[in-house]
Amino acid sequence: MTNEELWGRALTEIELTVSRANFVTWFKDTRILDFADGAVTVGVPNGFSKEWLENKFHKFILKSLRTHSPEIRAINYSIAAPSPT
Repeated sequence: MTNEELWGRALTEIELTVSRANFVTWFKDTRILDFADGAVTVGVPNGFSKEWLENKFHKFILKSLRTHSPEIRAINYSIAAPSPT
């Protein structure tokens, strides 16, 4: 499974459980930048989103990712430009 597929599946699960406003606000323009040695690095658009995801949604994101890839043990967040389309 590619990083895009993994993140897409996790986002689908997350979207079903959070409000539309929360989903659009906090998960828009996020993506997996790297997945190695059981650690996923999620790219976020800015520092505010990074802090919010780390503090409010971290456990939820980890649970969603582990549903699809049980070997994930950690998530890091990094500010990154949106993916080119």
